[in-house]
Amino acid sequence: MPKIKLNFLFSSIKYFYVLIIIMMAFALSLLSLFLYQNLYKSITQSEQIILLKQEVAPDTIDLARVDSVLSALKQKVSQKTINWLEIKNFFIYPIRNSTEN
Repeated sequence: MPKIKLNFLFSSIKYFYVLIIIMMAFALSLLSLFLYQNLYKSITQSEQIILLKQEVAPDTIDLARVDSVLSALKQKVSQKTINWLEIKNFFIYPIRNSTEN
């Protein structure tokens, strides 16, 4: 098998052009990937947002009615505070001395 000299391989203009073409194709593929991810995807997402905004119903909310419902719920839920000192605790037993019997 004949040995290929590396100096001849890298010094040949034909191989130099092939190497340059491969590097340009690689750079072009990286550029197209970058443009796809950062430009094309953002444009399509913004178009989708515009289309979805048109589908949303433009209903207005009556804030006075919402506030009245929330206040009614608050009145229903709120109770008097419990005074724990007035409640008799059945779990406290007086301590008895064994000498009292």
